[in-house]
Order: sequence, then C-alpha cells, then structure tokens
Amino acid sequence: MIARGIPVTVLLLLLGSLVRPTLAEERLDRTQLDSILLAITDEIYAHGYNVHYRDLDPAKVPVYIKPDAVGQFWVLYKLLPHGEVLRLAYVGSNKGLATLHGNPDTGFPPTQGAATNVIYLRDDDVIRMKTTWRKEHFSIDPEASLKTIEDAKRRQKVRYER
Repeated sequence: MIARGIPVTVLLLLLGSLVRPTLAEERLDRTQLDSILLAITDEIYAHGYNVHYRDLDPAKVPVYIKPDAVGQFWVLYKLLPHGEVLRLAYVGSNKGLATLHGNPDTGFPPTQGAATNVIYLRDDDVIRMKTTWRKEHFSIDPEASLKTIEDAKRRQKVRYER
C-alpha cells in the first residue's frame, strides 16, 4: 500500500494507461487533427466569436476528440458565446478541410444529435468524455487581424459550398 490507501498495482495500472496511446490517439493522425482544429478556429473567427475568448486562456483552449467507427470525429470544446458544444466533424475530400456539423447561427438544440450544447448532456457522460477522449488545445486571438478573419471566412466558404 502507498499513501492514502491506493494499492501499488492500481497505481501502476493507472500510470500505464497514461503512457500508452489510446485507440482514439491511434486513429487520429496529425493532418486530421490540424484540419479539425482549423475548422474550429475558422468558425470562431468567421463569426466574430474570438472577442469572447478574452476571459479564458485564449492560447490554450481545450478540445476533446474521439474518432468514431466510420471515420468521423466527435469534438467537445468551448464555442463562446454558445458555451460548450459537442459536434461531429468530418475530414473529407474538400481540399483537406474538415467540416463541423451544426450551425452556430441556429444554435445547438438538444434535438440536433450531431451538434448540441453540452448543457443537454448528462454530467456523467461529459466527465467520461473529458477523461477518456484525446485532449488537445487550440488558440484564439481575441484581437485577431483583419487578414486572419478574412482568411477564415474564405476557408469557411470553401468548406460549406453547396
């Protein structure tokens, strides 16, 4: 036994799981990750939401990612001013740009399964997501340049052309 009654074997198992890559990490390559993070930040800049990130650490906004069985990715992150959202992302053939399900202009109602506000989810499920999914970070500049915003809007147009 060690301090606070945690058996040594349990502690070793926990430490071992922190070192080994999880299934989610094995099925998400760097190109896919970068594409998803770019889709998130582009949407924030294109909608002018970047100003809402002043009160967070805008250099290190957490995002939790989990691949699904069909090559899409669930993402959980703070999309201010909407709050924390759970969305499905797809990295397709559209010039390598990821797309996000749901539209911030219409909100994220509980009936929209592939894009919903976390407030509608069970707390236990959110805790499980945040402790078992891959955790990454993106950064937002609350004082983004006009060029950054225009570039984001241009990519958004390419992403969602019909």
